[in-house]
Amino acid sequence: MKVRYTRVSTEGQNDIIHTSEKKDDEKLISDKCSGLIPFAERPQGSKLIGMIEIGEVSEVVVARIDRLGRNAYDIQATAKFFAENNVNLRVDDIGMCSLVEGKQNLIFKTVLDLLCNIAQMEKNAIFEKTKKGIEIAKLNGSYKGRVKGSFESKDEFLTKYKNAVKVIQSRTDLPLRDLAKLTDVSPNTVRKIKAYLN
Repeated sequence: MKVRYTRVSTEGQNDIIHTSEKKDDEKLISDKCSGLIPFAERPQGSKLIGMIEIGEVSEVVVARIDRLGRNAYDIQATAKFFAENNVNLRVDDIGMCSLVEGKQNLIFKTVLDLLCNIAQMEKNAIFEKTKKGIEIAKLNGSYKGRVKGSFESKDEFLTKYKNAVKVIQSRTDLPLRDLAKLTDVSPNTVRKIKAYLN
């Protein structure tokens, strides 16, 4: 079975751009969640992994590599899982497949690594733009952040990083720096989450 996997970040976003590319021989599976959530933690991503594990899927199609994630580590781990299960990964916007006549496409692997890094750079650029916007808003006196001297409770902190909390709870085998890469938060934030969870 061929599966077209799509993802949009929020419930309000329209998925028509991605779903309109679906071919007749493809089953559509869609997630509505942040690209920062690891593929295996997404409701439909998890379902797709289960289908692959029982041998139901031969090919996964995505419009762009960033539909799989915004974290290079997670995208590469997902692509590796597909490869280990002999599932072809096809990426529409570059017109490439991970398998050619049943063998690994080494050129695809090189391009995938580059695209993963670009997806992460885009995520970092969004973070930097947000940070600069906050700085400008502070200078203009229009920033509505946390009131100076106020306290963020343990529950508020864990809720703010709920996606990172899920990963940290499920991947206790990973060292601090790997968890930071996987969750896209700083090592200090990972350390604080772990301290709150213990």
